[in-house]
Amino acid sequence: MNKKVITIGILAIVALIFLTLFTLGSLAGKRGGLAVNPASQQATTEPGVGGAAGSFSMYHNKDVKENFYTIHVPSSWQLQLSSPAGAYRFTFTSGEATVELMDIPDNTTPELLVLSREEPRLKNSLTNYQRIKYQKLTLDGKDAYQLTYQYTRNNKTYQALRTYITGPDRAGVVTFVGEKEAAASSQFLLTSVLNSFHWENP
Repeated sequence: MNKKVITIGILAIVALIFLTLFTLGSLAGKRGGLAVNPASQQATTEPGVGGAAGSFSMYHNKDVKENFYTIHVPSSWQLQLSSPAGAYRFTFTSGEATVELMDIPDNTTPELLVLSREEPRLKNSLTNYQRIKYQKLTLDGKDAYQLTYQYTRNNKTYQALRTYITGPDRAGVVTFVGEKEAAASSQFLLTSVLNSFHWENP
């Protein structure tokens, strides 16, 4: 065989392996500034937030350019370190919370996205999905759209509060999920956490 053909073949194989790693493998999380910044995982302790009692941890997410943000959560909430870039997942006694970034396509609006794509997705993926409330509000001086809904899992009824906050490039999505019985007692605390969300310039 011709040495030139063998060399081209080897280079093509190497390029395919690199492309696979880049799009699906270990390099995927590092594309386009989507690597987790270690500073995003470090929290500072703050006093009560929004009138809520107790100690709070402030997280300053610096993972995604143009979408830096801060949020305060109770210090008792446990951060799950498997969270992807730009996101947090917390667990606590009565449930769990997530904070993530969502791209808003240019051909839609945040409200249309919530009602025409997000809610149908929730209906299809959750058993006995039922909307409790939908409202538009203002958070951190930005328009926000909030869905309150319930669903069943393992014969238990859960209630979720999912809020989409418009941002400089992507939307911030803050979700709280817990058993329905605990929803009323935790409402003030969850509202304080949600109101602590703040967009920052990179």
